[in-house]
Amino acid sequence: MAAGLAAVALAGCGSSHTKGSATLWLTRDRGEHVMLVARVKAGQTAMQALQHAAKVKTSYGGRFVQAINGLSGNRSSRRDWFYFVNGYEADRGAADYTLHPGDVEWWDYRPWKHAIHVPVVVGAFPEPFLHGYAGKTRDAAIVYEAEALRPQASALGKLIHAKPLTADELSDANVLFLTKADVPLSARPAPAAALLFGLAAAALMARHTVSVAALAALLLVVCLRAPVSRRWPYLVGAVGSAAALFVLTPFVERLPGTVFWSGPSIPVVGTLDVTSTELSGALFNACRLAAVSLAFAVYALWLDHDRLVQAAGFARRSVLAVALATRLVPALERDASGLVEALRGRGVEPEGLRGRARLVSPLLAGSLERSLNLAEAMEARGFGRPGATRLPQPRWGAREQLALAGAVLAVVVGALWL
Repeated sequence: MAAGLAAVALAGCGSSHTKGSATLWLTRDRGEHVMLVARVKAGQTAMQALQHAAKVKTSYGGRFVQAINGLSGNRSSRRDWFYFVNGYEADRGAADYTLHPGDVEWWDYRPWKHAIHVPVVVGAFPEPFLHGYAGKTRDAAIVYEAEALRPQASALGKLIHAKPLTADELSDANVLFLTKADVPLSARPAPAAALLFGLAAAALMARHTVSVAALAALLLVVCLRAPVSRRWPYLVGAVGSAAALFVLTPFVERLPGTVFWSGPSIPVVGTLDVTSTELSGALFNACRLAAVSLAFAVYALWLDHDRLVQAAGFARRSVLAVALATRLVPALERDASGLVEALRGRGVEPEGLRGRARLVSPLLAGSLERSLNLAEAMEARGFGRPGATRLPQPRWGAREQLALAGAVLAVVVGALWL
């Protein structure tokens, strides 16, 4: 049932002698816009707390919250009020739920065209781990899949009061799973991104071919450690573009030097020739392009883009846009592989350019569907809502500090000596 269903009658009121307080939130669009944050007394019903803090209008004989502070539900636009307690969609009317100390009563005005029922949302994190629902809490535990996640698991465990549990106890506990997908680097993404930016900047500012080639070779070695299925599009793009630049540059430049090859004369362009100076400049520019492209490849292959968005203290929307754009090629590659396997399972083998071209339409449709699902997931998690909680991060260690120092050193060395 819609979480806005509530009884106005005071039947089912909790004890007025309960000590402590709860929190009342009024928001719009899954927490994107905060309208009210208030402290309310525990021991009263959720409806009483709402009526004490805001102006409430009901309909359907007092069984439905129609409007709060003048903002009314609208059937034609499919928007209404929904309420949650500690992140759980309420399973009873607001007049039947008694607030307990620490509870978070959250009323959200949102569209319900695509999803009427949202059983659990994480916008109230660290609830429901701390106060549960209806005064009952479960043991909290954290399960993580990689040893590199131990620092985050430890910091997060302190926040939600997690403790070690046996396998049998986990079945009746609130369990938070920490995972990371294909991210071998355990270093924090922000310092690693800064280091890659420093190396790319050094390649752009360097003046010697040997120095730029050494940077490109170093980044190439890092890329080659990534899985073959993921690295080949980036390596083909980086190496192919650098090779094309090396081949074409001598034909579009006219620089003096030892002539290695002289070709025909073309109107406007002149005589095609290749000189030692042109080859030297072409090699330098090709190495520079390769170094910058490979720095981006390392960023795309090895950095955890979710953690990079979390680490952004400002311009988070811009950082999110960059992270999503970076994922485009790997996501399309995985989708294409899945489509090919599905066709092969049905006895169809996509061959040639025409056969591969038929994958474009389903890939485009899948991308659009993924974007809608991502937008709805972000809305359900209160992305962009002021005051939202964030995953606690461990302090920077020596590795992160060295990465930042290396970024600054790379820029300075590239500008002065390379």
